[in-house]
Amino acid sequence: MAELYISVDAETSGPIIGVHSMYSVGLVAYTKYGDEVGHFSVNLDELPGGQTDPVTAAFWVEHPAAWAAHRENPVPPAQGMKALKPWLLNLAQGGKNTLIFVAWPAPFDWGFVDWYLKVFADGNPFDGAIDMRSYIMGMFHASYGKAGKKRLPPQILGDYPDNLPHVALDDARHQGKLFMRLFLTNSLVRE
Repeated sequence: MAELYISVDAETSGPIIGVHSMYSVGLVAYTKYGDEVGHFSVNLDELPGGQTDPVTAAFWVEHPAAWAAHRENPVPPAQGMKALKPWLLNLAQGGKNTLIFVAWPAPFDWGFVDWYLKVFADGNPFDGAIDMRSYIMGMFHASYGKAGKKRLPPQILGDYPDNLPHVALDDARHQGKLFMRLFLTNSLVRE
């Protein structure tokens, strides 16, 4: 089986899954050699009765371009997830490829994407998840506080922007490139 690393970014109305809405999700798929093999993005309507976290609402006020991008052509959550799931299954090729979810922080993004796929598309086809900060901690034998992006060596950080655009697909691509540089740096995974 081949492993595909799917960098995922979810943008939301707050931190609580099922209470707050996922506004958009962006995914970029990479081979173990760092080649991009596909991407997917969708903007979603708010959940019926969904709430907005005041801190998150203030964040979106400070980022009007990103907010506008998330509100462009939103679709109902079921429609969005029923488009995402076949895209993922196509990448999996009937079990020939293992789909690995990659995010920073993975617990947040995984929670929203997993819940939305299970509620609106009858299941989550990912095989597992990698939290990038945890990966960096293990790779560099660093404490949590020293495993931040700003402490990475320039050759690994590459062109990673100081401030992400907070547009799901763009953030997923930046994050995915960073993960693949980390992944390919590790001599244990090179063939």
